[in-house]
Amino acid sequence: MDILIRDYQINDESQVDKVAPSAFEQYAQNYGDWEGFKKRISKMSNWSQSCELIVAEVNSNIVGAVGYAGPKIPKQKFFDQDWAILRMLVVSP
Repeated sequence: MDILIRDYQINDESQVDKVAPSAFEQYAQNYGDWEGFKKRISKMSNWSQSCELIVAEVNSNIVGAVGYAGPKIPKQKFFDQDWAILRMLVVSP
């Protein structure tokens, strides 16, 4: 099994956008608006414009992703701008 952790590349867009909802699918019944939530997280690749997006591959297939926004990178106002934060970590079931 070949495992690789690497920076997101533009050609990863469709795989990343599929992994995010698949990671949460088992909890769909717990969301009042599953379709709305699924639509929002299905665009995870867009985060590459505002933070570092890191992907995990197994045998050349993307099976996970996480966003990283370091200190001083603009983020939601409720976060201290000096903090580093992880944005949604997703792993394929």
